[in-house]
Amino acid sequence: LAKFKIEKQQEATDAADRNRSGHFNSSDAMSQRLSLARQLLDTDVARALQFADPALGTITKEGLNFLSYLREKDSVAADHRYGTMLAIAGGSLESDANTVSLLSSYLFTPHLFNTFDGQGGASTSSTSADNMPPQVAPELRAAFFSVAVQILLRPQSPPEQDQSSSGPEGKYLMIKRLLPLFDQFAPKEMSDALRAQMDALSTVMPNDLRQRDDDTLREGIRRT
Repeated sequence: LAKFKIEKQQEATDAADRNRSGHFNSSDAMSQRLSLARQLLDTDVARALQFADPALGTITKEGLNFLSYLREKDSVAADHRYGTMLAIAGGSLESDANTVSLLSSYLFTPHLFNTFDGQGGASTSSTSADNMPPQVAPELRAAFFSVAVQILLRPQSPPEQDQSSSGPEGKYLMIKRLLPLFDQFAPKEMSDALRAQMDALSTVMPNDLRQRDDDTLREGIRRT
């Protein structure tokens, strides 16, 4: 019973930390785990995973960043854990457009993360100059697009009930950002469905947001 209470207290602490640090940031405790695991990757991958695995049960920037580094050492282990994250995202009603964006980074913009908020504001962060997409199995990429389109096509909640991190404005911008990837790699029916979703959202978007085409919509996506 005492152990159970301690575990519950730790869960509450982790949740509070996440609320303070941001929806997609790891708690302080999990961030420390991932930092140590990142250091261990250079010398002991198995030991690094022992530290990292408890922090990989939620979708965070730090977790996905770690997986991109892990992939350089052990692509099978990294891809397996990424597949688990896809399953978690697909099964969670809290997943939103920014969840999809973070998951896309592993496949298309390693170490580069982009999110949009409900006012159309953008946040971009990068932990490495090497953001080139890795060579991954087509099946893993297909799994991402299947989960991504499932999340992005969910009905939009009324403004007073919307608790997503992106809001309709951020969702609109994220679809606009990710559409080139769907056009290039996903089945046409997925691209068409997302384009229809974006067109529907555009009817309630201000004109400046509809016309927006800045670096936050292109970085890492449209390569010259």
